[in-house]
Amino acid sequence: MLDDPVASALRAAARFGPYFTWEPWEGDPSWHPLRDLLTPEVVAARVALGRQTLAGLGGLRPDDLEERAVASIIFLGLASRLVSPLVGAAAAGGALPAPDIDRMWWRQVPGGPIPIAWRDLRTAPESDAAQLLVLVEPILDVFRERYALSPRVLWGNVASALGGAAGMIADAAPRIAGAVPGAGTAAGAAVPGAVPGAGTAAGAAVPGAGLSAEAASGVAGVPGVLAGTGVGVGTAAGRAAAFVEEALRLPQLRGSGSLVRPDADRERWFLVRANCCLYYRIPGGGTCGDCVLTPEPARRRQWQAVLNR
Repeated sequence: MLDDPVASALRAAARFGPYFTWEPWEGDPSWHPLRDLLTPEVVAARVALGRQTLAGLGGLRPDDLEERAVASIIFLGLASRLVSPLVGAAAAGGALPAPDIDRMWWRQVPGGPIPIAWRDLRTAPESDAAQLLVLVEPILDVFRERYALSPRVLWGNVASALGGAAGMIADAAPRIAGAVPGAGTAAGAAVPGAVPGAGTAAGAAVPGAGLSAEAASGVAGVPGVLAGTGVGVGTAAGRAAAFVEEALRLPQLRGSGSLVRPDADRERWFLVRANCCLYYRIPGGGTCGDCVLTPEPARRRQWQAVLNR
């Protein structure tokens, strides 16, 4: 298993950071089937844990935090864990794993990225962006029904997770150039505490979501520029951006956000989403850099700060 294309691609993806890591499952019974996250009671327990942890860090009571807002942020962090390894594998690993909820597992943690494991996954066509939604869509439906969250908000969170993954790949590529096939020389450096989907918001950590909102992602083998997007696909950063662009054209994500490349000389794209993840409703929170509520001058300053690193 460790020598198959899926394993090789996921090892390459993992070099971009913990949000890009799925580890091989070897039968450890402490792992829970990923399908458990389709159970409302399991999701509710995850949200309650995040709410309690976040409240404790802020010196608040759990009831001081709006449950729906916490649930949205928890889903954003979970979406990041489910899509980032796929984006990373497609961008730098030369293969796209075909996710299968019945061949994957997860482990409960109070904060940070939720550990996810896999076994016996197959490959999918590398340009099949619909694979990015295989895991998140059914889990999104559970969050939507359990917490009466708007589908637009939840799909916007998926767009944020995808945009954040492409951004982190661009930021990490110089650090791992030569270690990851196709990493290229994308410009930018990692934003401290950045997490896929978190944008560049100022605010406190959200441990239950595995999300830090402090100053807080390609179609492989296609040369040149993706038609009509201005997205180059010659490096890992370009391939990731191209793959995310394809995903944003899917019916579920259409209109949820768009990628912007503010500097044509820098391989760094930023997502601008069409709605809000509700993070501003968390005491001490704010708006993320990709949020529709962030003023354009502030957004541009945040982009420039990333480009200047």
